[in-house]
Amino acid sequence: MKDKEKWVVLIEKVFSGEATDTEVEELEAALMGDADVLDLYQDITLQHSLLASSNAMQFAEVVEVGRGSVGWKVAAIAALVLLSLSLFIPMSKREKGIASISESSLAQWGQCSLPTTEGEVLSQGALELLHGTASLSFESGAVVSLEAPAAIELVSEMQARVLYGRVVAEVPEQAIGFRLDTPDLEVKDLGTVFSVYVDKGSKASTVDVIDGEVEVFHEVSAGKKLLVTNEGVQTGGEGMVFRRNDGEIIHSELEEAAADFIEVSTAYGEGGHATIISNHADTHLHPHLLLVKNPMNQTYKRKSYMKFDIGGLKGRSFGRVSLKLMQMASPYGYASLVPDSKFEVYALKDGVDEDWDPAVLTWENAPANVRRSGWKLEEDRVELVGAFTIPRGQQSGEVEVEGSRLAEVMREDSNGVLTLIVVRRTTETRPEGLVHAFAGNQTPGGRAPRLRVELD
Repeated sequence: MKDKEKWVVLIEKVFSGEATDTEVEELEAALMGDADVLDLYQDITLQHSLLASSNAMQFAEVVEVGRGSVGWKVAAIAALVLLSLSLFIPMSKREKGIASISESSLAQWGQCSLPTTEGEVLSQGALELLHGTASLSFESGAVVSLEAPAAIELVSEMQARVLYGRVVAEVPEQAIGFRLDTPDLEVKDLGTVFSVYVDKGSKASTVDVIDGEVEVFHEVSAGKKLLVTNEGVQTGGEGMVFRRNDGEIIHSELEEAAADFIEVSTAYGEGGHATIISNHADTHLHPHLLLVKNPMNQTYKRKSYMKFDIGGLKGRSFGRVSLKLMQMASPYGYASLVPDSKFEVYALKDGVDEDWDPAVLTWENAPANVRRSGWKLEEDRVELVGAFTIPRGQQSGEVEVEGSRLAEVMREDSNGVLTLIVVRRTTETRPEGLVHAFAGNQTPGGRAPRLRVELD
């Protein structure tokens, strides 16, 4: 964008009230006639794109400027321009993004700010892959494949950043110049297939060219190197170290150490989750949250069910096992109206109705549910495997539940499926008390429920 710095300064002056009448008029004219200036104005005020949304009319409402200020007038113009764009730009144009997930295998996602459904349009943001593989097809034609564990940030159709882990990029001729950067390298493709690895701890990088040419620039040393087929570099300290792979790439970071634990989430394999509620399921359940409540008046009772696919652990020796939940801000109730809350985690006994379907699970058909109680389960069909307490003032954060019985239940499993049920023993002080919420498989900014299994 030409003169970007100028427009940034001018927009900030308008909203701070320091702009002259001439400067305000200049910005108004630019918003009406320059799409790049409009995009920049949008980024500064809302920090995320609204152009692909039907919420354009809300734009003027959320801008924090007074109605009597010159900034309000500019915001109103921007809102009208955004609305007109949303009405008259064809949908296919508005929804064009940076990339999409074109393929995945046994993918289990971690903290993501973008959708993880195959085929869905992706804009700027980050993806974290905990298990499996996934391929991202960029609008430029480049294809980047993630091998878990890995995380990547999407910048544009011609650029991405590897935050950690291993990825492989295939770049066709029309996408020459595609960049796949790391914390300490700029990696520019010149028509090739290449791999990038970033160590999660040290942030050191490794680049290997499988076929073609890549140009790498090391920011610390200002060193630049052209790599061709079977050549690579590793970073460390103040510079780059050249390496040759001779057709078979050695992952040096794995030669001496292997993972000593694995994580299995409800997003993996045949896993899933569901919240059951005693009444008003159409209005008091959230599509992306697990909810738990033991109400004082026995209305809106909620329990959460989680199914884990643990078939991959069959025949493997493991020790400590813990359940990890990410508590999220709840859309229901008040924390000040519930005391420190004790929760219990139960496992369905092996083979007891473990074929339940999250899509159709209800208060009436959930296995082992005692319908008259906000926390009780049928004692002959479940067993207690853990407990935890959430302080009254805590409304977000990670919860870890550990118990020797949880590991024993998993070792005794015969069908590769583990169902865990979370209930809250504590009741509120008033009916409007907090409904505790935990992240599900698709919760923005959250991580799905997961089992951390330490291998022997």
